[in-house]
Amino acid sequence: MTKKAGHVRLSPVPLSYLRPARENETLYRPVTPNDPDIVALGDSIRQHGVREPMVMSKDGYILSGHRRYVAAGVAGLVAVPCRIENVWHDDEPDRFLTLLREFNRQREKTLEEKLREEVVSADPVEAYESLIDFRKKRSEITVKTLVLGEGKARRRITDAKRPLLDAAKRIVFQERRAFWPLTVRMIHYAILNAPPLRHAKKPGSIYRNDLDSYKDLDDLLTRARLTGEIPMEAIEDETRPVALWNVYPTAQVFVRKELGSFLKGYWRDPMQSQRNHVEILAEKNTVVPMVRPVASDYCIPLTSGRGFASLPPRANMAERFRKSLKDKLIVLFVTDFDPSGEEICTPTPGRCEMTLAWRWRP
Repeated sequence: MTKKAGHVRLSPVPLSYLRPARENETLYRPVTPNDPDIVALGDSIRQHGVREPMVMSKDGYILSGHRRYVAAGVAGLVAVPCRIENVWHDDEPDRFLTLLREFNRQREKTLEEKLREEVVSADPVEAYESLIDFRKKRSEITVKTLVLGEGKARRRITDAKRPLLDAAKRIVFQERRAFWPLTVRMIHYAILNAPPLRHAKKPGSIYRNDLDSYKDLDDLLTRARLTGEIPMEAIEDETRPVALWNVYPTAQVFVRKELGSFLKGYWRDPMQSQRNHVEILAEKNTVVPMVRPVASDYCIPLTSGRGFASLPPRANMAERFRKSLKDKLIVLFVTDFDPSGEEICTPTPGRCEMTLAWRWRP
């Protein structure tokens, strides 16, 4: 006999008609007949019957009762009481999955199962609107506005500045072209190899390693980029980082990119057969772009000290050496001839067994 409870019908259904939902194993643990809990539940069903009716879709897929279904088979039952929910598994997969989650709210779950349930619970439209609202709130600022007047134009580059500009362009386009983008400091140190006049009509204005010369160069390079004599992409300012987000117009573009780079990030370690662990320590950031290609070829760790290195880079270097299990640590120092450069490669007694210093003149 079929009993009615509102719009839901209660009927005895043969076990052979019921079909476990494949989504159940995606959300929850697989149910097996040799599980001790299932064996115990089967013994209970054998003695007392199925106390709580199962729930199935109109096309026979189980919404609630996957454990009872297996335990009933262990107990030898041929039919179980079922409530038939007004949903079709094959025609309404999203609604079926939501109901499957709802019918299993009270079951005991692992953390992973709870997380998978929350993924099903999330409404994509609502989640996206919440994200947009969150970003708006984070970006809100309250400040007093300032009305700007006329802009201040940069001075034109006069013939008197041409010797310095020509020296800078020679470095940008010839000597350091392979290391773009450069920094102003890189160009500054390179100019010191053959310093020109800062002002063509002032014989005493030789370019020097001082703040005034550096400021002249910085201003001149700015004007040269604004006039197009030097490309914008040729020079960067690494002291002012920019945050960019790796976004995609569609999921297909993301998947295509990931598959296109799949298994292409392998690097063989050419240093693994060496008896000693090797590291490179560059005194200044200006030399790093020139050293990086060599370090990359041999996969040697490269650290920039910016003068005397702070503690974290040195501690990380020591930790890499410890993990390498190599006999000795060899540090290649890339430095110039200033006092800090001379001292940076001086080993501390009892701390460094082998050092090799390569002094570099910009």
